[in-house]
Amino acid sequence: MQHWSDYWRNSGALNSFAESGAASGYAGEIAEFWQQHLSKCAKDACVVDAGTGNGALAVLITEYGEKHKRAWEVIGVDAAAINPEASLQGKPELQKKLQGISFHGETPIEKMPFADGSIDCVTSQFAFEYADTKPALQEIFRVLKPGGELVVMAHHSESALVQDSQRGLQIFDYILNNSPLFMQLDLLFNLASGALDNMDYTSWNRTQECIAVTKSVQWTMTIINERFNQAGDGEWVNDVFGQAIGLIKSVQDAQTAKQALQGLGGVYNALQNHVLRIQEQVSVALNKEKLMALQSIVEDLQGEFSYADFTIEDELFAYTFTAKKR
Repeated sequence: MQHWSDYWRNSGALNSFAESGAASGYAGEIAEFWQQHLSKCAKDACVVDAGTGNGALAVLITEYGEKHKRAWEVIGVDAAAINPEASLQGKPELQKKLQGISFHGETPIEKMPFADGSIDCVTSQFAFEYADTKPALQEIFRVLKPGGELVVMAHHSESALVQDSQRGLQIFDYILNNSPLFMQLDLLFNLASGALDNMDYTSWNRTQECIAVTKSVQWTMTIINERFNQAGDGEWVNDVFGQAIGLIKSVQDAQTAKQALQGLGGVYNALQNHVLRIQEQVSVALNKEKLMALQSIVEDLQGEFSYADFTIEDELFAYTFTAKKR
């Protein structure tokens, strides 16, 4: 779980969409979906958000409860080592939203610290499918009260989101593991840190070494752009290029060259962690076969199961399903 623990600690986002406007929480049709289900909860319900991350859904639940004068206890659990209040210290507007929520890090869905029959509702947004689903369902049914529900929005194997992620994996794999871009940048910053001990930045820019390696970097970027020119590719490519160009521009002397070299390692490791998260997202995405397997488990637990496609602006986005304890 280290790559997820690192993400929640460093992303500054409530959810796993750090690169989008949704980083500060859920809105629109996603929020409406959850509000519809939350409206059924008792006034004194205990609601557990499973796989909560930095608390995006737990915040939505809390805000809905406060707006409708519900005395809910809201708890967020996650297998990663989460500490949302500390992770969002630089964003007081988000940090404030966490007040009143109890968070449990390093707490997988399969092993929740709640008494039998003590929870009214378990929610999960893009998280349940990452768990070992059979023991996770068994554990959820253990903690749910009779009549309690598990409500899930999960990755859909045919959604535009998952298809885009598959393309992103191809792009990141090529840039990180098959192109010479990071080796060229490493060489550039190494040469700069040595040369700038003995000359100023303007003189360094005129050297044959600087000109040659810089042109090699530019050529590699051109090749990558030409290779990945489909609609949507630009966001993935520019995610890498933007960080690389930022490091190049930061170099002004020997010290900043050494800092850029160190920063390059950090960027590379962060991108490799991003690849791990995307690979998991793609591999856990639900299809009909997986849904039928979940339904079979729920029925063995004497529960009721239903599922549906979920669309945003008529575009397939996710699966939703509910499992009710009789």
